[in-house]
Amino acid sequence: MTIYIVNIFLIGIYSLIYNIRKKDNKIKLIFITVSILQLILLQALKDINIGSDMGFYWQYVKDQLYVSFQNLDFSRFEIGYKVLTKLITMVTLNKQIYLFIISCIATTSIGVVAYKYSKMPFLTILLYLSFGFYNFNFSGLRQAMAFGVVMFSYKYIQEKKLLKYIITMLLAISFHTSAIVFLPAYFLKNINLTKQRVLLIALIDVIVFIFKKQIFNIISLFIYDNYTIVETNSYTWMLMCLSIVAICLLFYNATVRKNENAKSLYIYVIIGASLMLFAPIANNILRIANYYLMFMILLIPEVMETMKNDKNKYLINFLVVAIAILIYLDLLNGDAFNIVPYKFFWQ
Repeated sequence: MTIYIVNIFLIGIYSLIYNIRKKDNKIKLIFITVSILQLILLQALKDINIGSDMGFYWQYVKDQLYVSFQNLDFSRFEIGYKVLTKLITMVTLNKQIYLFIISCIATTSIGVVAYKYSKMPFLTILLYLSFGFYNFNFSGLRQAMAFGVVMFSYKYIQEKKLLKYIITMLLAISFHTSAIVFLPAYFLKNINLTKQRVLLIALIDVIVFIFKKQIFNIISLFIYDNYTIVETNSYTWMLMCLSIVAICLLFYNATVRKNENAKSLYIYVIIGASLMLFAPIANNILRIANYYLMFMILLIPEVMETMKNDKNKYLINFLVVAIAILIYLDLLNGDAFNIVPYKFFWQ
């Protein structure tokens, strides 16, 4: 676990240097670039067996040495991942280069959105770690790349470039079909959350939660067979997501007045939290909800920037950072993706 703690400590040090010269965009770019490169290298230099699905993925990579482009359709993965893997194996079978390319696709977009859209880049990167998105990259390679491409598509949502958004989303879907759930996001970006709409959403969520089994049975007919009812009794993360939404909604008007683009962040996080209502009966729902929930890493800094009282602001910043670090340490202790202890490839 030590390497992960050192990782987050170093990013914190970089952030202190950036904050001393906060108005310097060049320093901001350097801070984010170094931090993201560090995250990429941590994944690229790991032992190939770190990550619960890695043995399965690496065997697939080796199998591609004997498969032609014409026969790619006979393997089980989505076409984007199959083509990418085949292209890599045509050049090299080096494990670290393979991991580096995958990690770049999955993680670089976090740096892009942190630079362009985050009011607090350090907190954005920290939340990316503490909410488990980064840990997932060690194991679920295809979907990790899909998450990364979806995050990059936010750029085209903000720039109102529909064609580029659709092309980007098709790329995400080619890495993991589940990314299709984010396709409507472009058309939801300008919804204004009035009190009446918030109450209506809350009422719908209550109804969904009561009838979640019946609703999920219907939905599962149209998605993967393995998305079936499993009594997980997983309420902690669901309640945490709902709590984050509730707290952020208290600052909705102030946040949107300061940045109208924050409307889309609120909508996405609310959709993600609503999907989490199925968490107690569906062990894979987080993988779907995360396409929307990952925008918490931008929403929370937006909300925190609306606070006017400097003393309270600094105290809340400290508390949020401390809580985020504790959550991250708890995730490492739980080790859902088999990434602890960390091993470099030469060990």
